[in-house]
Amino acid sequence: MRLSKNWLNEWIDLSAKSAEDICAALNEIGLEVDSCERIRVPSKVVVAKVLECMEHENSDHLHVCKVDAGEILQIVCGAPNVAEGQMVACALEGAKIGELSIKKAKLRGVESCGMLCSAKELGLGELGNGIMILDESIGELEIGKELSSYPVFDDYLIEIELTPNRGDCLSVRGVARDLSAKFDLPIKDISPLKKSEDELLGIGRLISLHSEEEKNCALYYKVVNLGENFSLNLKKRLRLALIESKHKSAIGGALEYSAHSTGALFRAYDARKINSNENEKISLKIKNGKHKQSQIYAEDKLLGVAGIYANKEFLADENTKIAIIEASYTAPEIIANTTGEDKNMPKDEMVYRSSRGSEPAISSSMNLLFGSCFENCEWYGGSQQISMSVERANILVNYSAISKMIGMDIEKKEIHKILSRLNFEIASGTNDEQFYAKAPAYRHDIQNIADVCEEIVRIYGIDN
Repeated sequence: MRLSKNWLNEWIDLSAKSAEDICAALNEIGLEVDSCERIRVPSKVVVAKVLECMEHENSDHLHVCKVDAGEILQIVCGAPNVAEGQMVACALEGAKIGELSIKKAKLRGVESCGMLCSAKELGLGELGNGIMILDESIGELEIGKELSSYPVFDDYLIEIELTPNRGDCLSVRGVARDLSAKFDLPIKDISPLKKSEDELLGIGRLISLHSEEEKNCALYYKVVNLGENFSLNLKKRLRLALIESKHKSAIGGALEYSAHSTGALFRAYDARKINSNENEKISLKIKNGKHKQSQIYAEDKLLGVAGIYANKEFLADENTKIAIIEASYTAPEIIANTTGEDKNMPKDEMVYRSSRGSEPAISSSMNLLFGSCFENCEWYGGSQQISMSVERANILVNYSAISKMIGMDIEKKEIHKILSRLNFEIASGTNDEQFYAKAPAYRHDIQNIADVCEEIVRIYGIDN
């Protein structure tokens, strides 16, 4: 699991904690840190604006650019995407980019006083062919300001080794929840839906959702009009590069970004691939398979199986205009039974998350996706959804049994405080020496008193 300190800070205020503090805490609570690497843009790389861009007289691929980097500079650039009006990363004379020291030079007879940089050249990952175009997702752009003063360009990349039972920490939100308990800090209230849906065309005009069988998964659908040039902002694309995303399309990147951030499972279907007639409503039906897996149909077309795979024929791509966005949750035991019993069933990358336990809070996760990735797109108002209650064990906990397991006494109020910080529901038992504990819905792996004891110990501190 890869994430950054800056990304974590969107979920929990860690501004007072160093990267060393965070890594030490993660190790203490059982989230083993494999590596922690500082990602920092070199000094003397600044925000600049391309004022003019002309073709080089002696080259078929070079451009001669007039650049405002706090001073007016002439820079020869070979990037195919450079254009007038862009805000860019400019390495000034004296900057050291990898093994390259920037100095004045002549390129095909034209003096160049700096370098316009790509993300890869700055050690930020691959964003595509050409220089990195800046936008205000990183903060207010000020010409001449060093990039390293922006948090996204001075960050720490943390890689965590997770055991298979900790699927809840396959997301930034999940790791933040554990750090919240460790540091006794609140999770931030993230409410990204800033636009009202009251006057929007209702989703019911485009799709309907039905299930006449036992509900074995939760599903939540919204619809978005991506328009002609849907794209993700720079901060999201940089984060996708850091986690080594393989998605080529912007819609695929948006879903992966949101899954990595929230832990929920997302898919996007192209409405016109399912039904080319814009005037006909798409009727989605959920049918149970042999192993209780939830099969999603549009009339007689199988779109996919929740948490396991999707029919690629209907998935959204870079040409999609109207996208049907699906968030789902299926209990990991259903995923495991289905994929274990049916070896011939197709599986995609989603199974890695769903079999370990994905995020059950799919409605809030969908709101985060729309509020952060589709904020500039047109939405259809409302949603179509199927709800399902997540069963949780009601575990009887005896204080003396806990003390015996640990080998020492921990005060009752401290036990309650730790479990409350971990979002357990606590209820009184039949006497003062016991209580009932229910783990949060995202911790499917906690089933007995030994599991509860382990949670207490890892937050209380094994060193204690």
